[in-house]
Amino acid sequence: MNRMEKKLLVLGADNARMDLIDCAKKMGCTVYACSGSYTDKGISEADYFEQIDVADADKISRYVRDNKIDCVYSVGNGAAVTTLSKAAENQNLFHFVSGETADICNQKHRMREALGKDFRFQVPFSVCETLAEARCADFFPLTVSPIDSRGQKEIFRAENAE
Repeated sequence: MNRMEKKLLVLGADNARMDLIDCAKKMGCTVYACSGSYTDKGISEADYFEQIDVADADKISRYVRDNKIDCVYSVGNGAAVTTLSKAAENQNLFHFVSGETADICNQKHRMREALGKDFRFQVPFSVCETLAEARCADFFPLTVSPIDSRGQKEIFRAENAE
């Protein structure tokens, strides 16, 4: 199979990105991959690898520029969507949504604020930085969730302020 001479940067090289890397290579792309880890299984499958945290949009953007990447993509990682959108914007590449929109969609409190209080399915919420602020909640039961967690990690149900 002839190379398409297209360079694809895959954000992440773990198991969830293995199929993307494989598919891109079968399509003839030169596959670059970035990950914060040196142990991802997809590293050996990519043509090039650089250890860069996939949440670092500035470093990813520079990597895209320096390597003349044609496309930035990922699957199975909402945080990577913000990075790939910002990097693609910075380098005038195609992207599905703006970096700002991706950022809003990846931060629960920003998404709720963007939808507005008249949104039909809006539920009460507050952003608390301290336990004392959280204890002031006036609606129960409530869900306690870090705004920057991914994949529904660290979510708890609270029946009361205690």
